Amino acid sequence: MAPPTGRQATPCPVRIDGSAKILSMMEDNKQLAHRIDGAVQSASQEVTNLRAELTATNRRLAELSGGGGGPGSGPGAATSASAAAVTVADSAVATMENHQHGAQAPPE
Repeated sequence: MAPPTGRQATPCPVRIDGSAKILSMMEDNKQLAHRIDGAVQSASQEVTNLRAELTATNRRLAELSGGGGGPGSGPGAATSASAAAVTVADSAVATMENHQHGAQAPPE
C-alpha cells in the first residue's frame, strides 16, 4: 500500500460551485449574443428598407425636378442629397456589420 500523500479525494464544493457559476455565465453570454445578433439583423433589414425607400424618393424627386424649377432644384440637387443620405446609410450598415462580427455567439 502506498503511503498517504496528505490529500484526500473528496470533492471540493468551491470548485463545483465556481464551475457551475462559470457555466451559467457562459450560457447567459450565449443568450445575450443571440439577442444582439437578432437586433443587428433587424436593424440591418430596416436600413435596407430605408435605402429602398430613399431610392424611390430620389427617383420621384428627380421626376418632379425635371419639369423645371428654380436654381438648385434640378435633378442634380436631388441626386446629390440622395447620394449623401445613401453614404450615411452605407456607413451605418458597415458599422453594424462590424459590431455584429464582434458580438457573434461562440460556436456550439
